[in-house]
Amino acid sequence: MLDNKFVNSKPLNNEQQINEQLNNEQQINVQLNNWQENKSRFQPLGVLIVGYGLSGRIFHGAMLASLPNYYRIIGIVTSSADKSEQALNDIPGVVVYSQDALQEALDRQDIDLVIVSTPNQTHAPLAIQALQAGKHVCIEKPFAPTVAEGMQIIEAAKKANRLVSVYQNRRYDGDFLTLQQVISSGQLGKIVAFESRFDRFRPQPKAASWRESDQPGSGILFDLGAHLIDQALVLFGAPSKTYADIRKQRGPLAKTDDGFELILDYPEASRGEGIKVTLLSGSFVNYPTPRFVLLGELGSYVQYGLDPQEADLRAGLRPHLVEAAGGIWGSRSSAHQNQNQNQNQNQNQNQNQNQNQNQRQLNSGHGLFYGADGSVNLIETIPGDYRIFFCDLYKAIVQNEASLLPVTAEDALATIALIESFRG
Repeated sequence: MLDNKFVNSKPLNNEQQINEQLNNEQQINVQLNNWQENKSRFQPLGVLIVGYGLSGRIFHGAMLASLPNYYRIIGIVTSSADKSEQALNDIPGVVVYSQDALQEALDRQDIDLVIVSTPNQTHAPLAIQALQAGKHVCIEKPFAPTVAEGMQIIEAAKKANRLVSVYQNRRYDGDFLTLQQVISSGQLGKIVAFESRFDRFRPQPKAASWRESDQPGSGILFDLGAHLIDQALVLFGAPSKTYADIRKQRGPLAKTDDGFELILDYPEASRGEGIKVTLLSGSFVNYPTPRFVLLGELGSYVQYGLDPQEADLRAGLRPHLVEAAGGIWGSRSSAHQNQNQNQNQNQNQNQNQNQNQNQRQLNSGHGLFYGADGSVNLIETIPGDYRIFFCDLYKAIVQNEASLLPVTAEDALATIALIESFRG
């Protein structure tokens, strides 16, 4: 059973808390504008990104570049010639350091924040080195391969009087924000079950991928499971009982876990049964599965599709450029999505009304609420925005106030504690 000392047992499920988290277009613009008014008080933070793979370049570099009043990327640490060239092309004026020159980069006085975006087993030593150099640290999820290493990072931060946060970006997906709003609204009544899944179709392991090799912190449980577990803890707090089925679905080809089913149990004394949370991921799923299914006494909520931000970032889109062109970052109503939706609707025009409705929902990425009276209503997905994480991180750092962090190290440690308990 999970040791609950690592878990914040207070679930984020009341309307006031949910509204504080909803980063739709209006709210993020208000937050950004408020900080614009105070930019004379605070200068942009100097940033060093350690590791320039997908995460370092897309999830961190691209998002930070869209917030020039808050962050200035000064250095990139990578020993890859290709990634060095890419960094120089992406970020005018950036200095690229080899891994051997990390300490030289950390000794710079104009660097305030170090982002650790490297293979998971290196998170703890790199974060501790940065903290000892007097820098604040943001670590790509998962926090660390073990609870012991996570505790070492927390201790190093306390000694250095510096802040540590963990980039759990899926808290800022539009579908998750919408899910929180649905729960807060009470329209489902008492929640009895929740299912969340993050699937892929990858029959062959990805060549040369450290995430699929046999090393500490590898495997799909650390990779995708860290997102699902974190979201469940945000919604419902600490479970009282857990169950895990972790597999190597690809048999001898798999060097680490590539599929799982996790059950978190939240019993209620007055009923004998409470909320059953099921988290799933697999490597052989090549059909549309719901991202979220939420069952309540008054109805059900189903959400298909993934938040578009990662795909848009990979495609070269950037928040500030989308908004400058009149678009809404994180929205599921982009032109190409509408085009695909219309094509699918035309192809399915001979199906019955319910099938058409389900197909439209599947293609649009919006959710459906199935009422107890048989009604079916579309619930539009709130635009997600990963920038809100970095805005909150900025505020926490300039005020050196851990309570303002978007994700605390202790929150992230709760996820690692669960993963560690699941793995036995």
